[in-house]
Amino acid sequence: DHYAFLCDRYFGIEIVDIADSEKPQYVTRIQYPTDSEYQDCTLYDGYLFAAALSQKRVDIYDVRDLGDIRFITSFDTDGYCMGMAVKDDVLYVATARDSYEKAVYTDNMCYTKGSGCGMEVYGISNPEYPLLLCREKTDGRTNTYPQGVWDITIDGSYAYLSMLSGGLYVYDISDPSVPERVSVVNIVAGMDSDLYKEQDPEKILLPYDYSDKTRGNITHTAVSSSGVFCVAPDMGIFKAPIDLKAEGKPEKGTASISGTPKALELPEIPEGYKAEILKTEGNIYALDTLEDGLFVAACGNSGIRVMDRQMHTICSVETGYSVKDVKVAGNLVYSAQSTGGFAVYRYENGLLTEEGRLEDSGYTAYIESLQVTEDGNFVLAQAGHGRYRLIDCMDPSDPAYIKSPAEDGTGTMYYRNLATGL
Repeated sequence: DHYAFLCDRYFGIEIVDIADSEKPQYVTRIQYPTDSEYQDCTLYDGYLFAAALSQKRVDIYDVRDLGDIRFITSFDTDGYCMGMAVKDDVLYVATARDSYEKAVYTDNMCYTKGSGCGMEVYGISNPEYPLLLCREKTDGRTNTYPQGVWDITIDGSYAYLSMLSGGLYVYDISDPSVPERVSVVNIVAGMDSDLYKEQDPEKILLPYDYSDKTRGNITHTAVSSSGVFCVAPDMGIFKAPIDLKAEGKPEKGTASISGTPKALELPEIPEGYKAEILKTEGNIYALDTLEDGLFVAACGNSGIRVMDRQMHTICSVETGYSVKDVKVAGNLVYSAQSTGGFAVYRYENGLLTEEGRLEDSGYTAYIESLQVTEDGNFVLAQAGHGRYRLIDCMDPSDPAYIKSPAEDGTGTMYYRNLATGL
């Protein structure tokens, strides 16, 4: 009817009344009693089916009365739950890679076996008692991360599976219990296109490998009377070369875009200024300034670096962790070290030495950004993707948490979310 159901992954499913499109009204929120990362949802006959991502589970709710929403049941899927779609009385669920408990690690690669990466089909003529009709594996019985189906679109008697690798898979679902693959389309950027450049160190600012731009990961598909369209992040929207009305089964195709490579355009430098480019071995995530105009850089896996105005390195510290953020107060450097937690360094006489460290093996130790009060006594740190922690640094040699992480964050925080003032 006139209600929108929004999957907010870490915050449940929010329901909005959109009867007046110019003034949508918040109605309520559905939150499963245990943590559920709702990735997608769909509706059928007054029932809501919600895909809980890493829990590998579909939850079913009776939403015929939004004032009295009832949880009905849940069932497990053979892989991470991603996109969902309903046609007639059949539910189609896209599944991604299997969970880590079934993984085998070899040479720093993760191989997951016998699960995930496919499409599951359920009969829901009785929505409270779904019946498994089949599990179709798109890539056999073995896959490697990040393969998997991101989304699924149903149109007529065909299912379109958006693959994180491998392109677009099309299945004939005339018989939902026996889907038959009829086409595969890969999204590829031509070597003469704007999306592909030969890697030439003399023409690029950073050592960036463009080869991953030649093949697109598809996250969504839309079908209209004029064709099938694929969404490939960072590459654009492509019309897939599929004609399902043609006699015989369509062959494997390639959707591509070509053109003349653009010349590298550097930003203009204001008059009276000059710029120098410093290439580093690792990514630089953040910069701040010490006294006397020295620069402190958070250099990814290479640690922390102090540089002068000529960009010569004065000293550096190998942290062993990816440093995502640095802030300076006086001669102290506060650092967010991702899985390494939080650490304070002191800069004196051209040397950077560790003053104190706060380590924690929990989820909330994954610190990616931080802010420091002017006196350097307190640090607010982003920990994980949806929580924050307050750290007492009055004794920088012994930092300590003084506030537990928020139990229910306001959403997913990715990077650079904190600011000081007021």
